[in-house]
Amino acid sequence: MKRTLPFLFLFCFSFCLSAQHTPHITEPVMEPQLPSPSPSGTYNEVGVPPADSPVEFRDEEVRIGITRYETQAVASLGRRVTVLPDGRVSAAWLHGLDENAGWPDRGTAYNQFDGTEWADEPDVSIEQIRSGFPNFTSTPNGLEVVLSHKNTSAVDWRLQVLTKMPDETTWTETEIPTNTPNGLVWSKLAVGGTDGKTIHGVAQTLATGFDGAIYEGIDGHPLYYRSTDNGLTWDMFDVIIPGLDSNFYNQLGGETYNIAARGETVVIGVFEAWGDVAIFKSTDNGMNWEKTIILDHPLDKYDDSGYGPGDVPFDPAVPDSTSILSTDNSGSLIIDDNGNVHVFFGLMYINGSAGARNLIVQNTDGTVVFDGIAYWTEGYSTGQFDVIANSQDIDGDGVVSVSLYADIRYVNANFTSRPTPALDDDGNIYVVYTSMREDLLSFEQTTYRHVFIVKSEDGGATWSQPFDLINPDVSEFYDFIEASYPSIPERIGDKIDLIYVQDFEPGLTPMGIMVAEHSIMHVTYDKNTFDPSFTTTIPQLSGEVILSPNPAIEAVTMQFELNEPSDALYRIFDSLGKQVFLSKRENLLTGLHRETFDVSSLAGGMYFVQIEINGASISNKLVVDKK
Repeated sequence: MKRTLPFLFLFCFSFCLSAQHTPHITEPVMEPQLPSPSPSGTYNEVGVPPADSPVEFRDEEVRIGITRYETQAVASLGRRVTVLPDGRVSAAWLHGLDENAGWPDRGTAYNQFDGTEWADEPDVSIEQIRSGFPNFTSTPNGLEVVLSHKNTSAVDWRLQVLTKMPDETTWTETEIPTNTPNGLVWSKLAVGGTDGKTIHGVAQTLATGFDGAIYEGIDGHPLYYRSTDNGLTWDMFDVIIPGLDSNFYNQLGGETYNIAARGETVVIGVFEAWGDVAIFKSTDNGMNWEKTIILDHPLDKYDDSGYGPGDVPFDPAVPDSTSILSTDNSGSLIIDDNGNVHVFFGLMYINGSAGARNLIVQNTDGTVVFDGIAYWTEGYSTGQFDVIANSQDIDGDGVVSVSLYADIRYVNANFTSRPTPALDDDGNIYVVYTSMREDLLSFEQTTYRHVFIVKSEDGGATWSQPFDLINPDVSEFYDFIEASYPSIPERIGDKIDLIYVQDFEPGLTPMGIMVAEHSIMHVTYDKNTFDPSFTTTIPQLSGEVILSPNPAIEAVTMQFELNEPSDALYRIFDSLGKQVFLSKRENLLTGLHRETFDVSSLAGGMYFVQIEINGASISNKLVVDKK
């Protein structure tokens, strides 16, 4: 049963804290559920796919790996996929399969598409010791770069850089120098420089909430790092960016910042809910910086001492007089070929009292107070932004209704959140993000998220309507899929390579909701129509894979026909994505095959039966009936 969220306050993690300087917000607040008008004065329509998209059903998704520790980010997303100069596609993600003793195998998993197929799914990380929260990209000459943090002890953390060329199998691992007392965590990565060999990084000192220490007046201080020789040496480290310091901030939350670079231009964006949303731009490869405030926070250096209605600007659209329009801590940015910066961040109202920092998700009547992806670019003034996407009122009742606790399972992310932009060679801008689907509920009656995309063909002046990339043309089971943490390459050609995390129930492993298998999925789309641009098939199969009986009570038989000898792998997954059956058959001959599986021990409900041949797989839905 669908429920409307009753004035839910979403508490941040202990590291999601901050503050900064600002007078007040001047832009008008839009009514709930209406997208912001573009500068042309027209509203974007929502829920309508792009024109000329006549596609037939295809099973397009390819699983390239799995993880059980699926928190790819706590706030702002870093890059996870890159297209190499020769057209190969590489992807990396946060790996972890062993939940015992604090995920000792946690680190970066990596896979590569060679133009024909992806390599075998990795089962180990590329780092030598337990690591976390990687960012991944490549340089113009194809050097692949991973930046992540590792803990040498409970209170001593370091940033590490791993590099390799596409044809190499061994990663070169180096450590970034630091003089901070407890080291660094939550890094973000970009590459630039006139020769393409500069690696820029931003990370923060270990906060007191993790037994760290206040550094130069900030709890969780963001610092800048630079290498001009592909990560071999670091000529700038522990750099405090002017304006991103204790004159403006007391605290910053984990990953409430991001970074982008192009040539000699590098930009750091700060998306802290309890401080200014701002960018720090350098046009000389990180030597000098200029600050621009995007959204001015009314509480300078907020220290959790509490505040009253007279301390913040009046806003009639919010539930109470102490609510403040801000961000949900997730944001990203990109630099176009002219050096202009385009910034995207999740919008959310916040509310605090003495000792508390809350993110307001909904009003008492269930309407979304403020929800969407905000867009700002150079030339806009402080407080000026466009809302280019938001949660869609699919049933047309004027309210986006979601299940209770749907949002708290992702900590500080709003209904619409975690944008990632890209550019093509024509200057078009693409943004993928996650958003609630009010019409899709899991077996636990929790609202699903899907991955959406919007596009601008005029440099950000106007935007297309949101389009759901997780749709019936991509997957037969789109209405049972939770799609989160989307990533696309910074630069795209004729197609868009999407990497995202897929499972069948919303939630995060560290939240204690569940520990289940989560799939890392790859889908390729046409950049103009957003159609899946190629069909994933199993060439060894002739015709369909049939399950009978379905529903099944005691046993189910899978029937298929091979047109050449092959090995086959069979799996059955439950509705949470947990693998409940695995079997392998070798040297199957050409012709008709029937495989029977005993399902008498399975509980009643929906399952997915998968056959995999030579790395390609097809899944069919199976219902086990115990009535």
